[in-house]
Amino acid sequence: MAYGEVPEQKGTLLEGRDTVTAPIRSVHIDIEGGFGGSSRSLFELVSRLDRDKVCPLVICRTKGPIQQRYEDIGIKAIHVPEIYSFAPRDRNNWKIFAVTAPRLLKLRKAVQKIVQATVEHRAQIVHLNYEGLFLLGTQLRRQLDLPIVGHSRTRIPSNLWGRWEARTLAGLVSHMFYISPEERDAFLRHAHVSGDVIWNIAAAPPQKPTFPKDPVAVYLGNIDYEKGADRLIDVAAELENQKAMPQLRIAVFGSARSGTNFLEDLRDQVKARGLTDRIEFKGHTPHPERELQSALCLLRVSRWNDPWGRDVIEATRSGIPALATGTTNAVIEHQKTGYLFADFDASQIASTMIDLATNAEKWQEISDCATRKGEEMFSGKQQVDRVMKVFTALTSEES
Repeated sequence: MAYGEVPEQKGTLLEGRDTVTAPIRSVHIDIEGGFGGSSRSLFELVSRLDRDKVCPLVICRTKGPIQQRYEDIGIKAIHVPEIYSFAPRDRNNWKIFAVTAPRLLKLRKAVQKIVQATVEHRAQIVHLNYEGLFLLGTQLRRQLDLPIVGHSRTRIPSNLWGRWEARTLAGLVSHMFYISPEERDAFLRHAHVSGDVIWNIAAAPPQKPTFPKDPVAVYLGNIDYEKGADRLIDVAAELENQKAMPQLRIAVFGSARSGTNFLEDLRDQVKARGLTDRIEFKGHTPHPERELQSALCLLRVSRWNDPWGRDVIEATRSGIPALATGTTNAVIEHQKTGYLFADFDASQIASTMIDLATNAEKWQEISDCATRKGEEMFSGKQQVDRVMKVFTALTSEES
């Protein structure tokens, strides 16, 4: 069904048949435009909604490849660059807020554009696809008499900034979605609101993965300190120290969103330590699934103890072993679908990479287990069913 179409009425009560229910008209607000995990996760969800039941409009802050993907499947996506977001972290919140504060001056314009688009779309429900949109949400709440649903995609910190964010969201949304139990528990430490854990969805790989002849470990994510991008250099150094096969190396895909100084420093370190044959920072990729398809494994060496991000989900769905720091085993089952490292240890991670690269039978066993796990958790049916139930209940209340 094309964007904006309403299903043809196939009967009327006068004819003794029920009328066809018009689709729920939804608005989804995205900040990344396809350049990050939350944006890709939203696409995987919205693209699976039954178009006879939901007519979505997506509003993007960042102009990017995701808009063309929406257009290709008949979903309208518009660009509103003035959208403001701020997500508290464990530290440096005054600094982060100060950096983003100038964008607050454009918040009013963003609200005007979103309200206009929402009214023109005849929307019945608004979905904030990121908890950092809570300040935007407060303004929309004042101008739109519609239910708002939130989405928590990062763990809200246990500090006053996190409490402000959670309690503000709890006061404006009718329901919250959380991408894992960890995000839910972090939110509920501050505030209570109706909600569900809905794991992110990942597309099935185009073909069954096979043991790679050219063993490359892939990193997918932001290039910053919290994500542990600097730790990858230590892993590369350990590959060298342990005399790994020359072709075993690390390909780093991602952008330095908080500034390029950190990335440039990492590149300088790679050169200074003579590791240019072991690790390469390759920039953003619009097709992470293609990089995973031929990878030996995924590396996630975050400092946040969060081994369940979009990268891990996509790797698991693709049947690629994920090696991650952290202790939560909801996605990665240690030595079954991947490997968990309670504490970062470059030597252990490098040894595991070497073991996988030299043991095709073990790699295939883990790949098969990951594939089954990915199909069970991330194929999308459960997620779509739950979202539809929430949307239907909230819009029925408004009728």
